[in-house]
Amino acid sequence: MKRVFITAFIFLLLLVSACQPMPKQTPTPNPQTIVTRPAPTSTPTPSPTQKPTSMPTPTLSPTPILKPSLTPSPALKIDKRTWFVPYDYKSLAEAVQVANSGDIIRLKGGTLDIGGLTVFKPLTIVGDGVDITVLKGTMQVTSSGVVIQRITISTLEIGLGGEISREVVGFSVSSIKAGSIRSIALGDINIVNSELGGGIIGRGSITMENSQIGITGGASRAFIIQGDASGRVSHNVITGSLTIGRPGQSKIAPRHTISFNSFTETASLSVMAADNVFENNDFLRGTEQVSDSGERNTWRSNFWGGGWDAAKPVPIKGSAKSVDRSPSPKPISGQGANKP
Repeated sequence: MKRVFITAFIFLLLLVSACQPMPKQTPTPNPQTIVTRPAPTSTPTPSPTQKPTSMPTPTLSPTPILKPSLTPSPALKIDKRTWFVPYDYKSLAEAVQVANSGDIIRLKGGTLDIGGLTVFKPLTIVGDGVDITVLKGTMQVTSSGVVIQRITISTLEIGLGGEISREVVGFSVSSIKAGSIRSIALGDINIVNSELGGGIIGRGSITMENSQIGITGGASRAFIIQGDASGRVSHNVITGSLTIGRPGQSKIAPRHTISFNSFTETASLSVMAADNVFENNDFLRGTEQVSDSGERNTWRSNFWGGGWDAAKPVPIKGSAKSVDRSPSPKPISGQGANKP
């Protein structure tokens, strides 16, 4: 009986234990399966205050490079320095009036009546070509630094009318055709690749190269160089008369060099100044077309037509009694003018 009671008591305890909830087992940590979540503070949270300061974010506003100013800086200033007649201006006179010193005026082909035009500032006036751009009238130049190219003009005057021009100290023409050119400027006159009917250089120095002097159609076929300064006349074809110096200047020494010119049978040369050099020229008609009344002029290596014996000295007509002691046995021409 006692054994039965004990058995029943144990059975009851087991029954009570079975009816109670079993405690949740805490899993044993396994080093191989543990997943450690990072702490919230270890994940960076974007913040507007954390933008980099060393590389600022570009904006959409235009910069001075992308949006040029309407008023360019002096370094970028673009000046219109070439003016076209009759496109920019209807007349050459208007263009000369408006253009700035140093500007270029280009003339379209055709005939323009300029009347009496004064160029009073340093400009370059360029035509479409000789006998293509023709200016009828008189152009008077009263400024230094004027350049005239590729035009035909009736009369070209350099300096103030009737007075010695001390303002004009430099003037240049190239590839022009002028019935007459007159200068009373004190500065240097440069004439290149041009055709001249006649003219007078009253003062200053002259350089004339690769040109033709004495063309028909001019008011005169005489060209007179009276300047006191030294000059050079070379590689020209002369069909009219050329005079070096003026009466009473036989002792004055301009020291011009006259070389490699071709004096055709219609040409003549008269020398009134001293200390000039005449060399390597062709005088196709011989000594009949030359006279020398200056002092101390040098003549050498010129060709003299008319049957002169090149083995003998050639006497030059005139009071100076000059002699070419080494004449050339054959013509030197072929180095004359290049017509524009």
